[in-house]
Amino acid sequence: MGFAVLVHDDASAEPSARASRTPWRSPFVGRAAELTYVASALADGERMISILGPPGVGKSRLAREALSRARDAGRRAIEIDGSFAEDAAELRDALLVAASKEGCSELHALARLGPAVVLVDGLDDAAGFAAEELERWLAAAPELALLAPSRVRLRCAGELVVDLGPLEPELCVEVFAGKARRAIPSFALREEERRLVAELSRRLDGLPLAVELAAESARSFAPADLLERMNVDVLLDPRGGTARSPLRDAIRSSFDRLTPAARGALTALATGPSPLTLAAAEARVRVAGVTAPAYVIEELVDASLMRVEAGEEPRYTLLESIRRFALTYGDGADRPREVQSAETGAVIARSGQWFVSPSGERVSLAASPKLAAVLAALVRARLDGRDTLDTSAIVAEGWPGELILPRAARNRVYVAVSSLRRMGLQSAVHHTRTGYRLDDDVVLAE
Repeated sequence: MGFAVLVHDDASAEPSARASRTPWRSPFVGRAAELTYVASALADGERMISILGPPGVGKSRLAREALSRARDAGRRAIEIDGSFAEDAAELRDALLVAASKEGCSELHALARLGPAVVLVDGLDDAAGFAAEELERWLAAAPELALLAPSRVRLRCAGELVVDLGPLEPELCVEVFAGKARRAIPSFALREEERRLVAELSRRLDGLPLAVELAAESARSFAPADLLERMNVDVLLDPRGGTARSPLRDAIRSSFDRLTPAARGALTALATGPSPLTLAAAEARVRVAGVTAPAYVIEELVDASLMRVEAGEEPRYTLLESIRRFALTYGDGADRPREVQSAETGAVIARSGQWFVSPSGERVSLAASPKLAAVLAALVRARLDGRDTLDTSAIVAEGWPGELILPRAARNRVYVAVSSLRRMGLQSAVHHTRTGYRLDDDVVLAE
């Protein structure tokens, strides 16, 4: 669950927003060269910096660390969540809600921010409209710089791309140990165990997400046992399919954004080893019936699902986690049967107390009464035959009896709905010009 807008300014950010977006954030490990590069680029006047990389590589974590350092250097630092935006207008709304805390409620007033850095996260689904909108922001505020962690290249004018690759094994050891200490405060690795964890991290593609997931088993297994039993297949299908897989979910979201041709090409590429020359990659892609393989390969590279190793003759490679996903789940085998057969949407309790996401995950809102109230209000609107529910109606249900100014009300609703979407209702809750509504495919349950 996350808040849609964060303003990193102690004088202006609401405590609840600062504290609630991420309950715990892992210590920042490594990436010194990349962090220095981003900081230097900002200092040198770069204004549009995209941080690209595959799922689970730590793009947002690096961007937040760079944002924190920009704040320490005296620049205003703002973070917004663009994953909620379904069009350019909604993306702009996210910015203006944050900027309004600084007295800038209109796009033309952004120049008042002065030297500022805005981190725009969650743009993976917004690539089609984000570039032009971000360029408008930069034109409106000459001292504004943007950081955009994304799996998909945005292709903005003047975009500086920072390509984030796997973390070095020695640094993955620190990631592993830091995560393990969350469950075992006295956790420490002996020298031989550090070597074993480094080898495990290589097997897990050097992805911080995968390494942290492996470290969650440190209470039960020694490093030697983990090395013997842990691989990307285990993380993609934990507990024989009875548990949620954050790694699989992350790769699945990128896979689902591909064109049908690119999906077939990725599966074809996964059938054999890599790295490959361009000619060899094209030959393998043609097996999937793709008539223009070079364009499809570029799509996979731009989606951070295929990496290019520079050299006299570039080599194209798939991370093992992506290769195994394509082979095992590329046909949608990881989806619940009802989703595979009938494109079923989310299932939402009429009480708003729980829902089942389209991916099959059941989520309880018992510990989040405000979110449950907002969801219940959307359900009632659907049952009453109303097309949408406006902000005032949602506030009346979610915060009954509270006196809330219009701008604050808008922010609260935006944050609440964004949180629901991030918890699994991304395709189930929509924002229109007249308000919010549930998708037509949503199934209501008692």
